[in-house]
Amino acid sequence: MTLSAGRRQEMHGKYDDPYHRATAKGYIAGGRTTRKTLMIDISNAQLDPYRGFHYFHEDLNIYLKVALSSALLLVRHSAEPQDSDKLHDLIKLAHPSWNTPPVRDMSIDIQRRTHASISAFALISVFSAFDDFLIGTKAELHRFYSATESSRHIGMNKATPTIIEETNINDGEENDDDDDSEERLRAFYAKNGWDGRSIDPILKVVRYFRLCRNCIAHRNGRASRALVKHSSDADVHKLVSNLLDKASNGLRKYVINEDVFIEPTQAILCSHLLRKIALDANKKLLGTLGFDGFLRSVAHHTMFSETIVRSDAYKTPEAVLNFALTDRYRATMSNREECIQEMKRLGLWKKYMSEFERKYGTGYLSEY
Repeated sequence: MTLSAGRRQEMHGKYDDPYHRATAKGYIAGGRTTRKTLMIDISNAQLDPYRGFHYFHEDLNIYLKVALSSALLLVRHSAEPQDSDKLHDLIKLAHPSWNTPPVRDMSIDIQRRTHASISAFALISVFSAFDDFLIGTKAELHRFYSATESSRHIGMNKATPTIIEETNINDGEENDDDDDSEERLRAFYAKNGWDGRSIDPILKVVRYFRLCRNCIAHRNGRASRALVKHSSDADVHKLVSNLLDKASNGLRKYVINEDVFIEPTQAILCSHLLRKIALDANKKLLGTLGFDGFLRSVAHHTMFSETIVRSDAYKTPEAVLNFALTDRYRATMSNREECIQEMKRLGLWKKYMSEFERKYGTGYLSEY
């Protein structure tokens, strides 16, 4: 059974009480009759799926510019007529097994193909990272629903979780001449009761880049009919004109089987737009999880999972949890004891201490 958007929103309303609500001023804990304000603010928290994509974007921005700058230096060093053998010599220096390079000089064609391959690799990597973000987001939702009574509302069980079966956003078998990731992303939002209007304006531009990616990955870089049609959409070019600076070229319009080429600035723009979607989904995921779900997620990644995020603050479980909350997940707290009390309220603290001893092996529990 799949939960409708309306039913999911109704179910969320069930948890809109002081135990499950995070506000900009802090998490409100306690029952409806006894209320205590805990100053643990998760309104700007970053869950693991978003963190992964955010730092990927930051790294891509650096590596893409370094790669293109390196290519420029290579051209300057080896493209002049008097430097006809310099590329040959550089290749031999690059690796001991490359002692008979297949090329001796830097032709215009090699320059263009090198330039294009750097951007193409970036575009493929961007969507791979974004698909991983979506899979991680769905896994967070699966753990949340499995840990609460809501799991029985959506026809799930821990042995055969429905959500996990649906996590593969892009399994590499998509039709090379079309792409439905835009519709699947909207459906994912709707299924979880999330308002998709916040991401609608940029989905057409993202679709353009996804179609380019598909052509590079599955058509040897030749434009498909779907890309030809979508690249002629005036709305796409109007939308992107407000996103690129004046020094950048606009998006290309393609004819069938034309070589696909993405400018480096456009590859970075694609990653930027996908990060905006990831940030929006992260905020909506926080709203779905609430404070309790957020704390369960932190506990899972820092201690309960077999592949935990290890911490430099390893001396006590309290230190691991507090450091993770403030440094890794960007929650803000005025009292470092509060999160421990909340872990106890959720019945997670004893397991957290036990897993700490098993995974960090400090002898901490021997003191108790």
